[in-house]
Amino acid sequence: MFQDELFQNIAYKVMATNEDEHWVMYVVNRIKGSGSRVREVVVDKSSNHVSCSCKMFECAGIPCWHMLAYFCRMQMEDLPNEYILRRWTKSAKAMRVRDDLGSGMKEICDTSLLDRRYRLFQLASTLIDEAMVIEDGTEFVVELLSSGHKKMCDMKKVSQDGERSAIQVPNIRDHCLKEPLQVRANGCGK
Repeated sequence: MFQDELFQNIAYKVMATNEDEHWVMYVVNRIKGSGSRVREVVVDKSSNHVSCSCKMFECAGIPCWHMLAYFCRMQMEDLPNEYILRRWTKSAKAMRVRDDLGSGMKEICDTSLLDRRYRLFQLASTLIDEAMVIEDGTEFVVELLSSGHKKMCDMKKVSQDGERSAIQVPNIRDHCLKEPLQVRANGCGK
């Protein structure tokens, strides 16, 4: 959705119309073609907050092409953090999950655990990319991962026996999907 908005901003021009000590108003319209709606982008000078008259950011949480056209005119290479909502990031679902009934929320892990997982994935991905080119390297990585998996199973067994403490993370794969409740639709035959 954001890419669509980003590609659209190329076709728009931005012109400053009104300005006072608190805000600046820009008019955004299409370069070619008549009949397109003219939108107003208002920039608060004190906080650099940008808002558009189409209200797409307030509704969908994605900056509209009018705002993106303004950012391009101001030669901003990075989108300000306030215009990247948490729900559109990779870590949006990582912090909370719904319980079995679908109502309550519970924490499953913290950001340090996610950071460690990410580092491990990056390292493993690099190792696999390098090993797959060489036959001996592939065999070496298979043996290495097998022995590492065995050691991890032993470490889990020791920690479950209570000899050492470990971070307890619920295994999401253990939860089964349940069949939805049968609901009789309106207007169906008897």
